[in-house]
Amino acid sequence: MIDIQHETLVPLNAAKIPGNPSSVTRWRWKLKGVRGCQLETATVGNRVFTSIEAIGRFIDGCSASHSRQVPLRSPAKREAAIRRAEAELTKAGI
Repeated sequence: MIDIQHETLVPLNAAKIPGNPSSVTRWRWKLKGVRGCQLETATVGNRVFTSIEAIGRFIDGCSASHSRQVPLRSPAKREAAIRRAEAELTKAGI
């Protein structure tokens, strides 16, 4: 959460974010986030702000969640899991 008394607020659409994402992307990061990380914002009147510190936390959070991705199963393991699930469903009469 942004601490408006101790962080440097900047308008969401004017914030210096690496890669210079579009306004739509910035709003998506605010509303939906990326891989479980949302860009923190504060609304003052009818203007939306973020902070330099919140941008740093967002980048750190996205980077950390990216490195924790679950590895994909091999096709053979996937097929084996499908066969086990189908056998379990058949056994249950489904």
